[in-house]
Amino acid sequence: MAGERARRHPGPFAYHAATVTSLRRSGLPAPLAAALVAASLLVAGCSGGGGSGPTSGPTSPPAQTPTRIGTTPGLYEYRNAGLVAVLDFDEAGRTATLEVQNGTGRDLGEPFVYVLDARDGHQIDGRIPDAAPIPEGARATFTVRFPPELEVDQIGLAILVLGGDNYGAFVPR
Repeated sequence: MAGERARRHPGPFAYHAATVTSLRRSGLPAPLAAALVAASLLVAGCSGGGGSGPTSGPTSPPAQTPTRIGTTPGLYEYRNAGLVAVLDFDEAGRTATLEVQNGTGRDLGEPFVYVLDARDGHQIDGRIPDAAPIPEGARATFTVRFPPELEVDQIGLAILVLGGDNYGAFVPR
């Protein structure tokens, strides 16, 4: 009857018992694999001591105050494919010095820098009054001015743009 039913109403799926095999993840027969798993769980559960006294769990070290490692607040660097740029903020965050060394093999356009506020991600643009293209092999230094809303300790990301091309993020140094 099952064969007749399959022939009369195959539905969206075809089934042929001779071609269906079970998937095995190991070469062990299923009953043997199950027995090995059960045995390993029983062995792992035994303490071997037979004592009924209390045991102490792992202890964690006392809490320590986190320390800043390897970075200087307000100092960022971009380094890629011959281009090195360092962005150094003053303590107030109103101005930063941008030093660019162009070893890319081509001239670069005028620099632009913006930051993303770590608290809410809004963009804060820097203004570079003396922005100018940077020739291949040259080193240039610019002053970047930021609005009073910028707080150096709340910089989430600093981004370098040259000639309208977004070069990506600086990293803290």
